[in-house]
Amino acid sequence: MIGTLAPEARGRELGTENARAHESAFVSVQWYAPDDQRLSELSTEKLLVAALICFGALLLSLTTLANDGPIAQAIAQAGRLTPRAEPQVWTEGKQPLFALDSLSGESKSLKDQKGRVVLVQFFATWCEPCREEIASLQRLSERASAWPLVLAVDVGEVDIRVQRFFEKLPVNFPVLLDRDKAAAKSWGVDQLPTTFLLDATLTPRFVIVGDFDWDRADMDKLIAELSAPQKRNGPGAGG
Repeated sequence: MIGTLAPEARGRELGTENARAHESAFVSVQWYAPDDQRLSELSTEKLLVAALICFGALLLSLTTLANDGPIAQAIAQAGRLTPRAEPQVWTEGKQPLFALDSLSGESKSLKDQKGRVVLVQFFATWCEPCREEIASLQRLSERASAWPLVLAVDVGEVDIRVQRFFEKLPVNFPVLLDRDKAAAKSWGVDQLPTTFLLDATLTPRFVIVGDFDWDRADMDKLIAELSAPQKRNGPGAGG
């Protein structure tokens, strides 16, 4: 007589066999999964390293291009949040005359400059537009046709900081020290840089609030016009 399993027994036995088969398959998956995972991680790391190398090469290329003159200027202009300032006619009359210590150690009085066009700029070394404009003012001062006396007035900084700045960027015009900001306050300066163009009587004729390009040809013409009365009335003038 052939023995047979009861349906319940068959089910239990088959269930046991299926469970063992599933367990065996699960062990197989567990056995191979770590290797696949390691391969995946290695591939990801390689892709990440390659991406970083490509990004570094691109960044280096952009840095190299940005160091070129015209491109650097275009980038700087594109990154400028506000446009450069323009000269505005001054209508509030004369400003208080000041006398300040210069960076070279001597006192400089504005009233002693009467008889010539004077450019007074209030600035600070921490001001990024100011630093760029100081170089522009130096070029203005160096030009053979430059008539104004440039007076750069540093506002509220310690002497040594200003000294170190101009050691790196020498200029041929006086740098004055408004240590307590009294001169800037008396002239109503609340933004740096702020520049005043004074005629020969030391009366402000134009004010520029914000950074400005002193390499502009029209500024030479404007300064010449301010200087013209002085030249006509000066020594050797006819009449």
